[in-house]
Amino acid sequence: MPRPPRCATFLFMAVGITTHVVAGKLDSATYIAFESDRGGNRDIYVMDADGDDPVAMTNHLGADFQPDWAPDGAKIVFASDRDGQFRGHVQLYVVDVPGGDVERITDDMKTEVNPRWAPDGRSIAFLTAWWAGAEPRREIQLLDWRTRERRVLLRDDALDGDGISWSPDGRMIAFGSWRERGNQEIYLLDVAGGGVRRLTNHPAFDLGPAFSPDGRRILFVSLRDGGIATIHVSDIRRWAPVALPALGWQPAWSPSGDRFLFSHWDLAKLDTDIHVADANGRRHRNLTDRFGADSHTDWLDPAYTRAVSPAGRAAITWGSLKSPAR
Repeated sequence: MPRPPRCATFLFMAVGITTHVVAGKLDSATYIAFESDRGGNRDIYVMDADGDDPVAMTNHLGADFQPDWAPDGAKIVFASDRDGQFRGHVQLYVVDVPGGDVERITDDMKTEVNPRWAPDGRSIAFLTAWWAGAEPRREIQLLDWRTRERRVLLRDDALDGDGISWSPDGRMIAFGSWRERGNQEIYLLDVAGGGVRRLTNHPAFDLGPAFSPDGRRILFVSLRDGGIATIHVSDIRRWAPVALPALGWQPAWSPSGDRFLFSHWDLAKLDTDIHVADANGRRHRNLTDRFGADSHTDWLDPAYTRAVSPAGRAAITWGSLKSPAR
């Protein structure tokens, strides 16, 4: 079996799509945001948690990718190379749900990727990369949502591009790095104090961490099983990774923690699909069994949404969106 492609870089993806308008509601059902090139370009989509009714949220010739729901479900942050004024440098944007209006939230000549809302919705953590002469520079930064001020959480020129994950209490960020012996491992960053602790220690690459909703477990991808990208899980307090029967990458927990999503390489179609499995890695189902590359998911359940401001749960209405994608 061939190895699925790895995503350990800061620049990825391709280009955009077409959209129209439809009405509906986002109330009691659960929804998944994901990136797809099914419309000809790479754009942000939302679908029901069972894979039905995919809807395009963005429509641009540039590449839109790596979506992440705001805690209140009212916005999705994503990365894109859509603005030519930045000479191909990827910037961060948000799209309103349901309105579909897009706003750029970073503005520089660096590459900004893997945005992740803080659990309280007040800030967004992301990876930034640039060149200082011939030397690469990489950081985890924090963007204040209200003031748009930025601060550096971690300088690590060996950061990989496989994503970061907040702990549910907002105190830690899990990330991947090549910082020790040039091997890709997973670490925990203390957001307040800046301390770093290594979680994995294996000769094979470990990447793509994802905190569970209760903060007790982390899903991650490892190539330790014969070089094949396999989802693993471990309790954080007693670190002992267990391989799950799920081949793929980019794991993302359901808000209830009883299932997870992951991207899976389809050998027959030579592209990626989004699969869902129980928390133990069993009872797989392909949610996007069609031609086209679908990946990078984030799951929203209105029962678990958190209001950002003012206090109280935000009312989320689907309203006027886009037409269901083909």
